[in-house]
Amino acid sequence: MATRTGYVRGLVAVLAMCLSAAAQDPGPYQLGRFVHEPKPSRDIIDVGCQGIVPVQVPEVTSPSIFMNIQFRVAVPAGGHDLMVYVYDPTDYNANNFDVVVRYGEEVGFVEDPPGSGTGRVVYDWASFSAAAYEECPIFNADDSPIPAGDYYFALISRPGYPGGPVGMKACVDGVFRTLADGESRVKTMEAFVAAGTFDFGEQCVIDVPAAGVGNLLVTLEPAALATEFMLAARAGLPIGVDDQGYFPADVFILDSFGGYEEVCFTITGGGFPVYLEAFGLTAAAEDAMLTVRFNACFQELLIGDDNCIVKTLPGIYYNPAAPTNETPDAVQYRVTVTPDALAACGGGSLSVTVAEADAAPGAETVDFLLYGNPGAAVPISDATGLPDFGAAPDLIFRNATAGPGAETIVIGSGDLAAGDYWFLVSRDVAAANSPPVDVRLCAALTCGASFKRGFINDDDKVDIADAIGLLGYLFALGKEPACLDVCDINDEGKVDIADAIALLGYLFASRPAPSAPFEACGGDPTPDDVPCAASAPQCAGR
Repeated sequence: MATRTGYVRGLVAVLAMCLSAAAQDPGPYQLGRFVHEPKPSRDIIDVGCQGIVPVQVPEVTSPSIFMNIQFRVAVPAGGHDLMVYVYDPTDYNANNFDVVVRYGEEVGFVEDPPGSGTGRVVYDWASFSAAAYEECPIFNADDSPIPAGDYYFALISRPGYPGGPVGMKACVDGVFRTLADGESRVKTMEAFVAAGTFDFGEQCVIDVPAAGVGNLLVTLEPAALATEFMLAARAGLPIGVDDQGYFPADVFILDSFGGYEEVCFTITGGGFPVYLEAFGLTAAAEDAMLTVRFNACFQELLIGDDNCIVKTLPGIYYNPAAPTNETPDAVQYRVTVTPDALAACGGGSLSVTVAEADAAPGAETVDFLLYGNPGAAVPISDATGLPDFGAAPDLIFRNATAGPGAETIVIGSGDLAAGDYWFLVSRDVAAANSPPVDVRLCAALTCGASFKRGFINDDDKVDIADAIGLLGYLFALGKEPACLDVCDINDEGKVDIADAIALLGYLFASRPAPSAPFEACGGDPTPDDVPCAASAPQCAGR
């Protein structure tokens, strides 16, 4: 980043022009050779925040400094920051250009060697774009006003791009946009630059009230769900980079694959701002909806007629060198079991199931991890981003299953207590990138004991041993299961040879599966005279 000595005194800690890791190397624009097309009188266009000033970027055959027209922005005394937007008004991704900026003087050109018509640009900052959209913010790291005066902007064209129309506008005090609790904003995420670099522009600010709040839920949903992006957050100060192009240590960075992300921040104290910024990681600029909500990380799921929530689980970018990137969705779901519901049921169990929202019954589905914790939110480890089992000895965990089916957690064995129960869903990713997926999370209060039909010998799987156990009970005075309903395979309200035939047919002749509840624990949906004195062992306490 080239900076004149006098200007350094005024802007010791300025963060400017979409600074990135590219700030370590200004690229070819300082050291390379560029054609300069002189013009007797250079047009200086004064730019304001209202309306768009159009210009035409030429198509070039060699790197050219397009300085015949420069933009001038006058920042008054006390101006806090400056945001400059340069883009194709009709298509963010139609052209390609770069922006250079100089404070107090026009962007210059030094011929090297003299008289050659080629040379280098003289500027203070540079913005490197991968598409015809660029947000160029200028602000101080300590949140103080920037120096008053004129800021000059010029464009650089590169060969291999068609050129075309470009519009520009500049807004004093336009870098930071305040979002109220529950408010959404359409944000244009800039395009990816190069490996190891990123851009940042307009930042959204959330003011935490002095009384404080418990948590902050941030949701970012690009218009195109295939988009990759990064979401950065910082408490107290704007998000920026140091003079080496790196984020400060207190900036939280979330990498996302698949273009949808919900992240929950715990907030302690109050009376300070939280800054958020999204960066595009694709070769195109994208619009995205950014939404912030206080105390929305625990979304209540009530037991009743409408007892399901459909949510989009974020995609996951899998990095084999850093598998902790497999972090679960930060949003948790609270299921409240009321004393009245339990009294009406006469005791029972709580089951929570997650499955793909649009998957047909029995169809191949995405694998999930479903975590549950009675009485408190599922604790998350700061080190791994995964549930912290050591912090909660009572944490319930059910691993994902491969293939068809859903994930279910059952709590209680007929003696469920009233209260709040928390559940968290994440993807089960072993070694692959995963796009976003819509899931349906449902809660149900089952009266009476809980069991899985066909699971007769308590080993939590259905095979020939269960059929032998059923035949032994029927004809050889075998052990009667604690919940005899596990043997009523066809749910006809009695246990006889027809149940053994039905189970053998399922195992070896592609006949229908046992009646519900089968793969997931639950109560008998058709109460009958077959007893179930206590929940089956594989369901007890789950």
